[in-house]
Amino acid sequence: MEAAAGVAGTDRLQVESYHCMFAARGKVGPFRVVTQAFPGTGDRVGARMTLHDEGNGDRVVTSAAAQFRVVP
Repeated sequence: MEAAAGVAGTDRLQVESYHCMFAARGKVGPFRVVTQAFPGTGDRVGARMTLHDEGNGDRVVTSAAAQFRVVP
C-alpha cells in the first residue's frame, strides 16, 4: 500500500481487487518483498508484490497483485 500511495500521491486508497498466489513454502528466511506500483486509468493504481526466501536460494514464496482506487 505504501508503494501505491507513493504513485498516487496520497494514502487515501481503497483496495478494489486483490489476488494472491502461494508458490512455495517459506523455510529459512530472512524474507524480502519486492514491490512495483504503477498508475492505472483514471483514479486507479496497481501494485505487484513478490515475497522471496533469501535463505533458500532467493526462492519466490508468494506473489500478489492489488488494484487500488483513490478515495476523495
